[in-house]
Amino acid sequence: MMGSERAKAKWRLQYPLWVVLFAVPAVIACVIGYWSARSRMYTEREQLLAQALQLHNEARIYEQQATQIRLAHEWNETRYQHWQSPESVVRFIRSSSKLADFSNDVPRKSFDLSDLIFFFAQASDQDLRTLMDKLEAMDVEHWPQTRARRLEVLGMMPEQIPNRLSLVEQSARRLIEQDRSHLYPAVASQALIAWEAFEKAAPETTARSQSENVYQELGR
Repeated sequence: MMGSERAKAKWRLQYPLWVVLFAVPAVIACVIGYWSARSRMYTEREQLLAQALQLHNEARIYEQQATQIRLAHEWNETRYQHWQSPESVVRFIRSSSKLADFSNDVPRKSFDLSDLIFFFAQASDQDLRTLMDKLEAMDVEHWPQTRARRLEVLGMMPEQIPNRLSLVEQSARRLIEQDRSHLYPAVASQALIAWEAFEKAAPETTARSQSENVYQELGR
């Protein structure tokens, strides 16, 4: 009986030590593990939310860029269709001439000539010849503004069609030569600009023609 009581007393003395050595560390480890996992979960959640927000913003940017590209493509298609024929260039010259300012020696450009690149980019050889025929046939006798605009278009040709300049050069130079000493300084000034553009392109045109002749001879 006495031995049993001593054993129980001994167990009561050892129980707190067992709890301290095993149970408490286990509980602490569980708590630490729980809060660590919870912290990682919140961190990963915040990272995922940040990534989702970034992807959303990037998607909006790509969507806006795609819209801009689509609108630009549609606008360019519209301009390509507008500038399909030589007659469109003639209409441009006539309409822009009405707003030309001849109060100074040099006329102010009333329209953006860069749109003409849409004609030259798609014009066939026959289109270029037809354009020159129409430019020569234009009634410019009493319209110095129209003369100046026509000269502006002619002056663009060396840059826009360097590989096919020989198709129009003779006719273009003839039209430019007529206006180099024109009564209106604005017309004469524009003729000089156009003439210099052809003169600058002349060596390249000659070299290109010679190369083409050589290739033709070799191909025979």
